[in-house]
Parts: sequence; structure tokens; C-alpha cells
Amino acid sequence: MALLAIPQKLIEVNGGHYRFNINEHFNKDEIDILGIRVPKTFLEKPLAYFQQYNQLNKNERLYAYRLAFYGRIMLDESIYSVPINISSFPLDFVDNFIFLRKLLEEQIDKFNPEQTINRESFKKEVTKEIFSMWMQGYGLLNTFNRNTIGNEQIQKIFNRKGKMRIAEFLAFSLINHPESYISEMPERQRLLKSEESEQTKWDRLLETNNTELTLEIKEFVFGYLMDRIGSKAVIEIEESNGEKSIQTFNSITWGTWNVKSSSLITAANIFSNLRITHVQELIYKAGIIKLLGSTAFKELGTTLQDNIRENLREFVNIYIKKNNLKDVNISRIAPNKTFNKGTTYGEHIDFGDTFSLISTLLDNDSIFIDDRNINDARCRRAILLELTTGARIHEVLLLKRDCLSTNHEGATFIHFHKTKVGTEYFVKATPDMVQWIKELQNLSGNTKISVSSANVSTTFGDDLEEYRLFPNTMNTNIILESQINRFLKKLEKQLKLKSHFSSHDLRKMHALYLKMIGKDKIDIQLALNQKDINSQLPYLATHAKETIDKIKLVATEGVWDEVLVYEELENSIPLEQVMKRARTLTSKNEAKNDALTFIEKIITKVKIENKELPTLNINNPKGMPMYTHYCTASVSVNCGHTELDCFGCHLYKPDQDKLFEHKAEVLRYLVQIMYSEDSAKKNKLERAFIDLNVDDLKKKASKTFSSLFKKFDFLPEKEGKKIEKELNAIANNYYKKNKATKPVLSHSEAMKLIKEGLI
Repeated sequence: MALLAIPQKLIEVNGGHYRFNINEHFNKDEIDILGIRVPKTFLEKPLAYFQQYNQLNKNERLYAYRLAFYGRIMLDESIYSVPINISSFPLDFVDNFIFLRKLLEEQIDKFNPEQTINRESFKKEVTKEIFSMWMQGYGLLNTFNRNTIGNEQIQKIFNRKGKMRIAEFLAFSLINHPESYISEMPERQRLLKSEESEQTKWDRLLETNNTELTLEIKEFVFGYLMDRIGSKAVIEIEESNGEKSIQTFNSITWGTWNVKSSSLITAANIFSNLRITHVQELIYKAGIIKLLGSTAFKELGTTLQDNIRENLREFVNIYIKKNNLKDVNISRIAPNKTFNKGTTYGEHIDFGDTFSLISTLLDNDSIFIDDRNINDARCRRAILLELTTGARIHEVLLLKRDCLSTNHEGATFIHFHKTKVGTEYFVKATPDMVQWIKELQNLSGNTKISVSSANVSTTFGDDLEEYRLFPNTMNTNIILESQINRFLKKLEKQLKLKSHFSSHDLRKMHALYLKMIGKDKIDIQLALNQKDINSQLPYLATHAKETIDKIKLVATEGVWDEVLVYEELENSIPLEQVMKRARTLTSKNEAKNDALTFIEKIITKVKIENKELPTLNINNPKGMPMYTHYCTASVSVNCGHTELDCFGCHLYKPDQDKLFEHKAEVLRYLVQIMYSEDSAKKNKLERAFIDLNVDDLKKKASKTFSSLFKKFDFLPEKEGKKIEKELNAIANNYYKKNKATKPVLSHSEAMKLIKEGLI
């Protein structure tokens, strides 16, 4: 490492003088006061020899330390890997460390006004870090050493584990000093642009999984998906008649792109482990189906599973369009959803824990929250504003300092200038909200902060430089959602709550509160600032207590013994769905044998006339729904199959004496499709409570007619078309007459309708 030439200086230590920053060994006078033994052989070696720190023995290292301290050599970053007793060095005689001591005394309280740092411990840590930089030839100001600590060195300190606060303190203290080379605060987000962050992850993946499929998915992420950020994407498609058309796809945000890229990295990893290496395997060899059935996929969280399923479907769809592939059924190779997946709308909230949490947040004198800690004070008020306004947490954190406005009638409103749906909106403020915001304004500081949407941690950003209501303690960025969640987690531990609350749960509580006081669905949609009325469903946290009690009873006692109790509930939710929900409660996370036992238990409860299920024997499967028929699916209520899945499967083998039973089951689904379509028209919210996806069911019914009835040996090959017309006619006729009183059929009713023409 070459030494820079700067004017020679003398350092006086205990009456002796050391020459500083010269390219020479110590002379005899300097060695006499050095305090260590220096063999003559050391002095015969070139200075560059002692810079090879890792190759030196113990005594050579001690000498190298002195050479570095007095500026004769510069060590590299390996200096961090070994402990050095800095008390053996005369720091009090060196201007760099004299200045550091003064800096610590004057700036530490300004840097840490909430006094969350142990002063003495922090001083030692900062001094140790500056000592290491000194040994590498760096001083705090441009007159202290050969090199001067600048933005690059501060960022390196910041990126080292456990050194963030040290880097922030140094930048905070020196950013305005005329002899300092530090001109900006370190910030992790600046090094982690979404594009750079994801590029690094993909490059790392390609080091071990460099397959054609991985490269294609990466090209999709950094090509088509990136083109959609902030603007619509256009694809030219060749139609079957040879003509070309243009298809447009909506724009996305950096945040959406980041989520899509991350989920596809996970998918690419699983594909690699399954040895699926080409796109053609996804299209023609059920590659996506194999991924969805893999253990690795099933172990992922439900949100990530949904993201992977959605984004793989989009990837394959765009690939098909760009390559003009014909006769490819996208729903077959990339299923959009599965049945009986066990997901229910809403959550069961522990109201005791909820009450404790909210009461603590509202209590200005709570022993669990220290409002003298600026960060905690801001986090507390951010959560309260989310709870009371229903805004998303990042919309709250983005608020400008002057977010309050008053109309001509004197009413005060909070202005949310940047929202997830892209439009601004105003929320009428209560006196409490106004008080919280005024308190936050007093803490907000006088530094404008830019929140970039291209940064990983702030993809929700507004790309504006404004005075913010929620700056972080360094005024370099706003408080992030992760900090809010850490605050909540700390509070949960102190309150000893059984439940875990995320920042988003407060928004759900707001929606639940509106529901409980009788607000209409449209009112809730407007309050939550949602584009789609269906989006509120997961936020309406609980069913009525009597409904929950009944479902619990069904789960333990069986459906059919309690069927008469469900007359009122059946008006809005089909009995088949109630049964499936009950099964979900019991079998969602249990082993296969437990699921089988539960099925048998339900079947034994079939006692009411005309309400029976088809006869089945789990141990000797034949005939009707949920049988393996040599299929690879597990015999469990969560296998993801309906009867139509099995009927349309080429592996399905119907019992030859069960033609009417199969017709009856198909008829039930045809009637169910009509009922589902009507329900969706009458009430948009009801659509979310209907498990049967109408479009998917229609496709499966069509496939059933084309394949199932060919397998009955005594029927002509083209009998399927005739049966399709017959069953559709029966279904239409039945539904027109009975949709107001009995819109769905049991299996026995369908059998009777087919055989006798009436129920």
C-alpha cells in the first residue's frame, strides 16, 4: 500500500518526540521511549514487510502496530479481526484523539437526546473504531493523517454488524465541520435500491442454479415486469388468423415489482431442486403442478404460496403470448386457485388482549411506554392514528408535517397525500387526533426528508422532499413499518399478551369497529380507502358468536345431527360449504389418519331422510367423491379435489353400476353453478363466501362430459354430448322453478329428479 506524502510532524509523548508520517523505521531515541523490544533484524526489513499483517509473528505484530500508530505504515482491514489493547497507546497526545474526546463530550447528548445509549460504553466503542481507522491511515479531519474519513469510510462502518450507531454519530457530528470530508448521513436504503438488491439475489442464485428456466424467469422480472413500473406494458400478439394485435398490461409500483421478483426467486430455487430446468417443462410436463405439490412449497407461508402461484401464472401466460403458442390451456398448467384450501375469511381476535393493547396505547401515563423516548413517542402516535383513521401504516408514516387543514365550517381534516390506491384523501380529525399530530409536529425537526419509492425499504414512498411528521431519530428517513412492528412486539412482551399484533392488525381493528357499530359495506370501503369492496372481507375479523359456536359444534359432533339448527344460516351460506368449513377447522393441520377418522365420523351422522351423502367406504374405495381411484391425491378433505376434478381425470375409473349416481352428482354442480352466479349478482360480498369458482367449475364440467361417460362400457362413445344436453335441461328447468325456495340439491334429491323427473 503506497504511502501518501504529507508534511512531516512531530508528536511529543512523555517528554520524548516521535516523527510522524515518514517512510522510515524508528531511530534509536524513538526506540528508547517506545516501550517494546525492537530486534536489529526488524530494522533491516523494509517497511512494506510489516504491512503483511497476517504473515507476522507476535513480536513483529507489536512492532507493526507502533509503525502504524505513528504513521510509518498503513494496515488493511484485517486489523478488525484481532483484539488490540488501545490503552497501551498514547492517545491523549495525538490531536486526532484529543479532538475525538471533545467531539464525544459535545455531541453525544445532541445525537441521543432520548438518552437510550450507555454513554461510557458508547464512547469506548467509538474510540476503538476510530483507532482502527487511524491504523489504516485515516484521521477525522484533513490535517490529522495521510487520509481523511469521508462518506465512503462512514458507509463501510455503517454496513459492519453492530456499527450503525457509531457511523451515524460520526456523520451527525462532523457533517457540517469545515475540515471534515463527510457530507451526508449513511443510509442503508441508499445502497439497496430495489433493482440492485434483486439483481444481487438473482446473481447469487445463478451461481448455483444457472438453468434455462432460471434465466427465463430472471429475464421476465428485469424485462417485462420492470417495464411495467410506473407505466403500462405493451405486448404484440399474433392471432390464430395471422393478424397481429396489441395487448396492454397495467402499471405496477417498485414495491409490487420487488414482491414479484422475490417470490419468483423462491420458485426458481424450488424448480432447481426438483430438477425442472426448462420452460417447456412448465407448459408440457406439469412443472408448476409439481412445484405446488412439493414439500418445499407446502412449507412456505400462505401469502408467499399465493404470490408464487399468481406470478408463475403470469410468467407462463406472457411466455405463451410472446411465443405465440397455440392450444395451451393456461388454467391447466398454472392453476389460479385450489379448492378446499382451508382458508377462511376473517380472524378470531382475542378481545381481552386487544383491549389491553389499545388501553395502554391511549394511556398518556402508561408505565409500559416511555414518551420521553422520541422514537417510542412517535411509534405510539403512529399506531393510534392508524387505529383511529383506518389508514395503512405506511400512509400514516408518510404524512407531511403540515397535514392538518380546516374547512370553512371549522372542521379539521388529516390530509393523506400518498396512498396505496394512488389517490389522496382526507379524514375528519377528532380532538385526540389533532392533539397527537400537534405533539408530533413539536418533535418533527427542521430537516426535509426525501422518501424514494425505488428503495427497498420505502417502495411505498412519494418521491417528495418534505418536512415529515414521522422522521427517524437521525432525520435521514421516515420511521419504517418494521420499527412500528418492533415497538408492538416489545409492548406485547411487557403486557404479557398471548396474541401477536402487527401494525396492519390495527387497520383490521378499525374495520371491525365500523362493522360492529353497524356501518354499511360501502362506508367501510370508503373508510379503508379501498378500490374493491371485496378487499374489506379479511378485515371483518369475526363472525357472530352464535355462528362460531355452531361451527365448533359441527366440527365436534358432525353436520347432519345438527342440520335443523342451521335453517337460518343456510339462507346465506350453503350447507355444503358449512360442512366443508367445519371439516377445515378439524383437518387443516392434522395428519392423514385423523382426517380419515373425521370423515368417517361425519358419515355416521347421516340420519335425516333425503339428507344423506353417497355411500362410501374409505377402506375399499369405489364409486363417488374423495376416492383415490389410483390418483396421486391423498384421501383427505384438504386434498384440493372436488368430484368434478376426479370425474374429468383420465385416471378415474367409475363403477359401471353407478351411472345414475354420477349423473346426479354432475347435476348438483350444474345447479350449484347457477345458484353461485345468481348469488354473486345479488350481493358482491357474497361472492367471497362461495368456495366454488364458477369459471373453473364450468371448464371441469365440460371436461367431465367429454371424458367421464366414455368410461361406461355400455354407453356409445358420443353419449357424453347427449347426457350434457339432458342434464343442462333438467338443471335449468329445476332452477327456474325452485331458485327462490330451494336453490341447491342434495345427492338423493338429484337422483330422484333424474329417475322420476320430480323431487
